[in-house]
Amino acid sequence: MRRPIIALILAGLVAGLVAAPASAATVRVVDNDGKGSPASCDSSTPAFKKIQSAVNAASAGDTVLVCPGTYDEQVTIGAAKDGLKLRGVGHWTATIRPSSPTLGTDIIRIAPGADRVSISELRLRYKAPFAPVAGPACAFLDAGISVQGEDARIRSNSIVVTGDGRLSCGILVGIQVGSPPVDSAGASVPSAAVRYNVVKDFMQAGIIAFGSGTEMTAFRNIVQFYQRGVSLILKRDAGRLTPAGNRGGGRGFGIAVLLGATGIIRENTIEASRPGRGPLSNEFDALYLGYGIAVDSVTSSEVRANRVYRAAANIATFGGLSPVQTVAGPTIAENTALSGLTGILVQGSNAVIENNQAQANSTGLYAGQGSSQNLFSGNEARANLGVDCVDDTGQDAGSVANVWTDNLANTDSPPGICVQNP
Repeated sequence: MRRPIIALILAGLVAGLVAAPASAATVRVVDNDGKGSPASCDSSTPAFKKIQSAVNAASAGDTVLVCPGTYDEQVTIGAAKDGLKLRGVGHWTATIRPSSPTLGTDIIRIAPGADRVSISELRLRYKAPFAPVAGPACAFLDAGISVQGEDARIRSNSIVVTGDGRLSCGILVGIQVGSPPVDSAGASVPSAAVRYNVVKDFMQAGIIAFGSGTEMTAFRNIVQFYQRGVSLILKRDAGRLTPAGNRGGGRGFGIAVLLGATGIIRENTIEASRPGRGPLSNEFDALYLGYGIAVDSVTSSEVRANRVYRAAANIATFGGLSPVQTVAGPTIAENTALSGLTGILVQGSNAVIENNQAQANSTGLYAGQGSSQNLFSGNEARANLGVDCVDDTGQDAGSVANVWTDNLANTDSPPGICVQNP
């Protein structure tokens, strides 16, 4: 008797599913001449002239296609827009360029509660006016793209600041995931996959994730950061470059995962700028302060197979910036760190630094005074202008607070922490 009843119940459920199919996603087209279709931006079909208008009209899961052209606006994707896809038609042919931004806003913002949003193939530009201080003439922006929702996809966008004020009145952060503290207005904890983007000439960070619980994957991005106003003067002294003065305090991150966030940073190229090219070699040289890649030492972030050039610290781990450590520390592996003041700088505890190359820096591998229980294994530090391996936690190799094994180098301090190159 039970089998027919169960069969009837299942039949009713299936009938209900058939009777109420899921609504199909809509493709909405934006073209600044007001005409375009999903098939062709040259169509005579009426289209939206503004990206924000199309986003406002869109439902969750819809696609907004942006035709080639320039759009003078800023865009906010609200909490009711889960799964929205905002995409340029063609590679970097659609430019978003805010002409009159409000201080502290973003070019594109994914609001808290807007999850699974995708932004791709867009060209973001901001011409920053010159002004000595923030004010009506210096309306610098917080971010090119700000992610406050879960599971965002930020892919193949170009974010570049131009103009005389790009380092003082431009954009603080190219791509930002999370905020300090994480926005409590929504239930979501920000997370994003950030892939194949180009970010250039920001004020503080190219790509950054911060706030407890925030997660970010950064893969094959190109970040060029120019901190022209904060250069450090270096002087060669007994084979080692040492500070000989500065032009302002240090700041600037290429890619950073800080304040409790966790990240996977893989196969990115980060380039800081300084006068000239190649390794540091002059008696006096100016190096632009900043960190190519920086992660908290209290999270299990992974930094792998990146190439980082010409930062004060090409790759760095920090201690004391986040809550008490509850997991294993970060992994720094298979990276190439070139032509900086320090190739890999380790502060804090429990990091694994393995199979990296640190070349043509002032110092190759450096463990700071407060570091402990970090493992340096299988790294190659060579052709550095000063000392290849430095551990400032002990007077001799037997007293240092970190573990050094099977590293290749020509010079080390204290002697014995790195083996000699063949």
